[in-house]
Amino acid sequence: MLDERTTTFLMVCEKMNYTRAAEALHITQPAVSRHIRFLEGYYDVKLFTMDGKKVCLTDEGRLLREALIKMDNDERSLKEKLRISSGGMISLKLGVTLTVGEFMIADTVAQYKISNPGTSVCMKVSNTAELLADLRKGDIHFAVLEGNYPKNEFDSVVFADEPFICVAAPGHPAPAKISSIKDLTGYELVVRERGSGTRDILENALAVSGFSIDDFADVIEIQNMNAIKNIVAAGCGMTFLYRAAAEDMINAGRLRRIAVSDIDTTHEISVIWNRDMLFSEDVAAIVKRFFCRSAS
Repeated sequence: MLDERTTTFLMVCEKMNYTRAAEALHITQPAVSRHIRFLEGYYDVKLFTMDGKKVCLTDEGRLLREALIKMDNDERSLKEKLRISSGGMISLKLGVTLTVGEFMIADTVAQYKISNPGTSVCMKVSNTAELLADLRKGDIHFAVLEGNYPKNEFDSVVFADEPFICVAAPGHPAPAKISSIKDLTGYELVVRERGSGTRDILENALAVSGFSIDDFADVIEIQNMNAIKNIVAAGCGMTFLYRAAAEDMINAGRLRRIAVSDIDTTHEISVIWNRDMLFSEDVAAIVKRFFCRSAS
């Protein structure tokens, strides 16, 4: 069980600011400083340095943060395991990105719940960056996401292989087939916010061809996928998204696909969870049985 000093250290790592860490923990800033000094004395290392007013984590501080996060996650898992063994309600906590949550995961979650009637399920829908942070903190057991992630940090299986396509309104002036992304840069582009998996994949695909989002004539940024589809269907620009997210409107004739030779791709939707954590094998067993489509 982590004590108040290690809890303070982790909060400073999260906020990278002593004052904000003190506010989040409802303690004084001098108390935060005392806790950090104690840990530095105990481990005989420097955990933070100051660059002007900016707090910077040292290499030793990063090692301690990783170890403490692992310990905290293990303790949460152990606490839940003990509660389950004493007859408590089992709770599955997963995170999914917006596209996955809205268009890909419903049947899978329903099947899990039907097969496990005594469980509760808590599903958080957020962008890739936030879900990775939640995983590291142990707030969720695993995440289903379409964005890129540090593969050396997490274990994973493939949830699905999904085509990543370009769509526009039927009346959009772009031709149905494009040989180079350059031929689309004169048009308006509608994209998700920074940190979203969909935008991350688009930016990487553009970079391979030597382009970026800034090369388009104009860019509109919208956080909601349905809002993006509706504004594109109304004749405003084009967007890139997973086919599963656009199929309903393509079939209804409200959107049409634009085939782009040098960017059309199939991307993996991944299920990821913390590596080398206590009871990570239990999480892996649930994921591989219910959340790995190749196994179903």
